[in-house]
Amino acid sequence: MNGYNNQINAIQQSLSSWGGQRILITKEENGDLDQTILNLERVEMDENHFIDGYTSDHSIQLVGNGQTIIEHGNLPLPYQSYDIPIENIYKVSADQGRILIRTDRGTYTITTV
Repeated sequence: MNGYNNQINAIQQSLSSWGGQRILITKEENGDLDQTILNLERVEMDENHFIDGYTSDHSIQLVGNGQTIIEHGNLPLPYQSYDIPIENIYKVSADQGRILIRTDRGTYTITTV
């Protein structure tokens, strides 16, 4: 569990230092690629207690206004946040302008733009 906590702390510290910046979130899941641009206001930890199988019990919530990039333009996010499920993290790497999070659900790459 200590390794897991270290990974979560590394993610939180990197993302918290990006507050007020514009970020690009790229999610690769089952061969599908989704991209979202977000004006990051703050980072929160979220603990849910859902049993629907889709929503993660633990997630990092990136709060701010954003848009999902689609082929013919952009669509606003339905909520003012983007959730990254953080159960079953396999790999985390972070440097000044890029964070990579690999979970059992997919790979998330977050960069400043």
